[in-house]
Amino acid sequence: MRAGFAGAAVRRIASTLGFMLLALVVITVIWDLSVRGLGLDSFGTPTPWRVWEWWALEPDSAEHRRVVFDALGVTVRHALSGYVVGSIVGIGLAVVFTSAPRIERASLPTVLFIQTVPILAILPLFILIFGRGDLVTTAIVALTVFFPTLVWVSQGLRSPHPTTVDLFRSLDATRTTVMIRLRFPSAVAGLFVAARLAVPGALFGAFVAEWLATGDGLGYLVVTSMQAVGGFSPLWAAVSATTLLTMIAYVAVEIVEAIALARYDPDQLAAH
Repeated sequence: MRAGFAGAAVRRIASTLGFMLLALVVITVIWDLSVRGLGLDSFGTPTPWRVWEWWALEPDSAEHRRVVFDALGVTVRHALSGYVVGSIVGIGLAVVFTSAPRIERASLPTVLFIQTVPILAILPLFILIFGRGDLVTTAIVALTVFFPTLVWVSQGLRSPHPTTVDLFRSLDATRTTVMIRLRFPSAVAGLFVAARLAVPGALFGAFVAEWLATGDGLGYLVVTSMQAVGGFSPLWAAVSATTLLTMIAYVAVEIVEAIALARYDPDQLAAH
């Protein structure tokens, strides 16, 4: 890895962290001003400071944190398993579609139909098929992840210039060699674009499935917090944890992307 590209990767990571911290500050300020200025506290909306008190300053704060972190761990497990399955399906379909355009033309209408069906509409069918355990959450998350992965990885696999592909073939390279040595490195940038889109979707899918199907994780914690007596601080603590988790996951993807692009596609990194 050349020093110039390593420096570009470090600058990109620093820029991402800076923007995320700025976004966190802006969200917190808007939240606080909205609650105070619009009188939302009378409707059960706490200020950020009240949520922080619930997290850290009350006598039962240790128990509060344990409940939220236990639910957070479940949601991370659900989102991660679904993300892995959805990514594998998306990448696999992208490879098949790139290698066999006829299969793509025959299958794409079905893929588009599956993608356009709302999660809430298909969830009862998934519960019937997979039950109310981890499998249904994995299926819902995979459904939200596979399509952006398919689209962006397919675009990356098709991005090499035809003359470069012809050069490989003139050297008697097989389709597998062209795929591994040429198309896959060209798809690295697209894979991470898909990841930046899919990671928030994975957490959202896990949240919805937990809320309506499995009865665990942050999604279910929100439901029980809405029904609990003693204010909405637990609800907003769960929402805040979900938001922070999404931001951390996005930053993690950006960091891995910067390192990978510095290795496999430095020109794409320099363009950012």
